[in-house]
Amino acid sequence: MIRIHSMTSLPFFWRTALAGLSGFLFFLCLPAPNQGWLAWIALVPLVWACQGTTLRQAMILGLLYGIISHFLIFFWIFHVPQFHWYHACILAFYLGLYPAVWCGALALLPKIQFYQLLIAPAFWVILDYFRAHAGFLAFSWGSMAYTQHENLPILQIMSLTGEYGLTFLLIAINMAAYIFLSKKCIKVLAVTLAVAMGIWVWGFFSLTHTPVASQTVNIALVQPSILLEERKTEAGLEHSLQRLEHLTQSAAQQHPDCIVWPETALRDFPKNTDQANRIKKLVKQIQIPIIFGASEYEKYALSPDLQTNQPVGIYGTLAYNSAFLLFPNGTLEKPYRKQRLVPFAEYLPWQPWCKWPHWLIEKSYHITPGSEPELMILDSELVVAPIICWENLFADFIYPLVKDGANIIVQLTNNNHFGFSAASRQHNIASQFRAIENRTPIVVASNTGPSIIFDSQGRTLAVLDELFQENFIHALIPLEDKRTFYFNHPDWLAWVCIFWIFLNLILMIVRHYKPR
Repeated sequence: MIRIHSMTSLPFFWRTALAGLSGFLFFLCLPAPNQGWLAWIALVPLVWACQGTTLRQAMILGLLYGIISHFLIFFWIFHVPQFHWYHACILAFYLGLYPAVWCGALALLPKIQFYQLLIAPAFWVILDYFRAHAGFLAFSWGSMAYTQHENLPILQIMSLTGEYGLTFLLIAINMAAYIFLSKKCIKVLAVTLAVAMGIWVWGFFSLTHTPVASQTVNIALVQPSILLEERKTEAGLEHSLQRLEHLTQSAAQQHPDCIVWPETALRDFPKNTDQANRIKKLVKQIQIPIIFGASEYEKYALSPDLQTNQPVGIYGTLAYNSAFLLFPNGTLEKPYRKQRLVPFAEYLPWQPWCKWPHWLIEKSYHITPGSEPELMILDSELVVAPIICWENLFADFIYPLVKDGANIIVQLTNNNHFGFSAASRQHNIASQFRAIENRTPIVVASNTGPSIIFDSQGRTLAVLDELFQENFIHALIPLEDKRTFYFNHPDWLAWVCIFWIFLNLILMIVRHYKPR
């Protein structure tokens, strides 16, 4: 049996090697290489390295772990032309601050099994919650829970606790493994593994129980693989539109209730009247409504300097990233305009008060955020909530849509900037999580793939798994009326963890100053 000896005499160089090992193991857990089983032990070297260190040393180790893991996980972002090595350093450093704080807390914890097993996971959950609600710095992509996206039984815990429950369990198992190796305490590890196994068994049986569906809906997704080069010429735009028309006609032969195109499938809609007329003719021909993404430009009549602080797009217009619903009778519903924009790519934070340096921000598209969600009612029993791109990352953005009456979420996305990297597969994991949390199916219509359809339990009903593949998919999706405990009590576990940490902090202070 492996035994971890006292760490007090271990040189700091070897501690940094252990922290780096944990960072590399965490990278291996996500797509790709997608070795999720490593997540149950990935943090053991990091915890080991932090034992017997000062607060400053532990935070340095946590920062090193965060920089290495996030630099590797998000290496795909270098496909973006305006992204440079110093942007990567800033991003990795920022994301590394969260594990740095966690490791600092780990160094201050009493060397008591109870604290290590329960306080450490709770504090990690709190940091994840802050990371997901940090204003324009909010970025929950690639959390610890993402590593288990293929482990469907264990994912079902999210119907009770949300993403944070799975994260808590993963950190607890890592801490139990460390306690077992360092103190030869098999009892702690056995109890923790038994809890994890119980959750897995419960999730397995919940998957075998088929939910009672109020109805089924046939949704088709078109994946046109419109390349960046095609958007730069009139001929390219014409070819991409022809491809959309051809794929849509093929998908219509499956008699879906609705066909979905990806984010920004069209440009300057509906101002481009020739394009708009062709789309209306297509929808009338197939007699099936289409939900599609389009860039939208709207005249800006008032001076932005005098009337509002909203950014101006091109040629004195406001630019929107929108989703439209077009019916066969020619009715065009009010568009949904993307609300949560990507900072530094679709907008600049703190405008007009902050002047960001040119070396940091070379170009920004100045998209205007939408003011409210828009539900798309296809019939009396089918209510669609459209979301665009990375809005699927935010759990607090999704469950209000379901509360408003949506019984299916349609996500339009376009990740063609990231090429054949793991970005799109990592991105889709968030949609799978949102489906489980709310027991609401989510379909992901992607320009370059993978387009995918998740049922309400996170299972894949259909997928176009090959990137840059021109095709369509469809599936019969069961809709259910039952909602989850998490849906009714969102983020309750994060607040319990905050209270738990606060209570223990008070108790530790009281014990420290209690007269002997």
